[in-house]
Amino acid sequence: MRYSETMDGRKILLVDDEDDIREILQTRLEMSGFEVASSPSGNEAIRLIQSGYKPNLVLSDGRMPNGDGPSLFRWLKENSVDCPVVFMTGFTDDAEHGFSGAAAVFAKPFSFDDLLKKIEELFS
Repeated sequence: MRYSETMDGRKILLVDDEDDIREILQTRLEMSGFEVASSPSGNEAIRLIQSGYKPNLVLSDGRMPNGDGPSLFRWLKENSVDCPVVFMTGFTDDAEHGFSGAAAVFAKPFSFDDLLKKIEELFS
């Protein structure tokens, strides 16, 4: 798990089991002025939130071992964690299953600029 801090304080919890994707997205989001905490699984993301981390937005992969995106999403709703959730998925059928109520779903590969535009919309 890696943390960064910015003056802006817009906190994103980034959840993806692929290290390369997580590191690239975290770096790009930090460069765009966000505070980012990252986690390789839904279960670890839940533990982070239970320890007191309060994200303003969750950006999560759909399919991951040790807690997938839809399971994390259900847990967030069941535990009244009030923040938008944006999913990223490499599986087109995922866009139709388990993501109802998400703020957005991006099919991999996606444009970082499109993702950033949506995140900025959600923070405004």
